[in-house]
Amino acid sequence: MTIMTSTADDKPLDFPVFIKLMLSRFWWPAVFIPLIAFGILVFVVSGLPDQHTAIKRLFEQIAPIVLYIAVGIAWLRYGLKRDAFLLWMSVLVSTLLFREFHLIKQATTIAIVVMVTLFVFVWLKYPVFKAYLESRFTVSILAIIVMCYAMTQSLDFDVIKQIKLFGVEQFFSSIEEMLEVFGHVMSLVATILIRPVLSSAEPIAAD
Repeated sequence: MTIMTSTADDKPLDFPVFIKLMLSRFWWPAVFIPLIAFGILVFVVSGLPDQHTAIKRLFEQIAPIVLYIAVGIAWLRYGLKRDAFLLWMSVLVSTLLFREFHLIKQATTIAIVVMVTLFVFVWLKYPVFKAYLESRFTVSILAIIVMCYAMTQSLDFDVIKQIKLFGVEQFFSSIEEMLEVFGHVMSLVATILIRPVLSSAEPIAAD
């Protein structure tokens, strides 16, 4: 069982060092994946102006199904391995599922607070999660997930809704739902494919 064992090295990195480390492991072309997805969704929805409401309803039905699968796989993997990072990932996708149902008015706010807390916890407990965070794939796909949800939340801002974008702004609610489902799919991929880096003896620079 590998839950939160404490060692002499179990102290947080300086935050700038942690960020520098994560950026060094981030696959930079991944930045364009949510942007390309957004562009494709804009193209599809603007080409079907009479169907965007039906498309939104369809994706609203797909969203919880994807998250149910992700949550099931995440908790199954944790149950089999009892690994700290898999527990972290299980809580993350469960939080996304909680937000999806909007059981209470503050569901989105609570989900954001939990997600921020989870990522702060990764920084504070870096030695515990190190075997996973040395993987370029892990760091990159988590960044993609964060970017997708940040973009969907930004589409809800009144200032964004006022932007005139060749008439596409009228479809923002549908595009937001579709982009959110894309983020859910990335979460599902993460729960299935994320693996620890077994050989990790990388020194941590403190400059």
